[in-house]
Amino acid sequence: MSEKSFVEQWAQNPENMRLLQQERLILEVTGRICQLMGDKEINRKELADLLGTTKGYITQLLDGRANMTLRKIADVFTALGEAASVTTQSLESTIRPTMTVAEGPANWQRSSNVVWPESLKVETGPKTEAA
Repeated sequence: MSEKSFVEQWAQNPENMRLLQQERLILEVTGRICQLMGDKEINRKELADLLGTTKGYITQLLDGRANMTLRKIADVFTALGEAASVTTQSLESTIRPTMTVAEGPANWQRSSNVVWPESLKVETGPKTEAA
């Protein structure tokens, strides 16, 4: 049997597991929103206009600072022309590492303490057209 990773050991505490699952779900939802925004070439201002809110609020949603209710999640996905659905899996499967950063694709980037696939990058500046 292999040795448990730090995360697997840390998540044995129920409070830590609860916090880990909150952050995992936030990352999953916001990552999917960012991916759809990129696929549909919609920036934060455009999404804000579709939702009748501000670009600042969209930024807070995407970085996890704003509390996303199920209703707000449904609103965001609807504005992006998508329907959200929920799947579940065992808690244990969410804490086992499936790949390390070193094994990850070459197009991953590091942003603070999170490693993001290139496809989930959020546009931070205004769109510019090529000359």
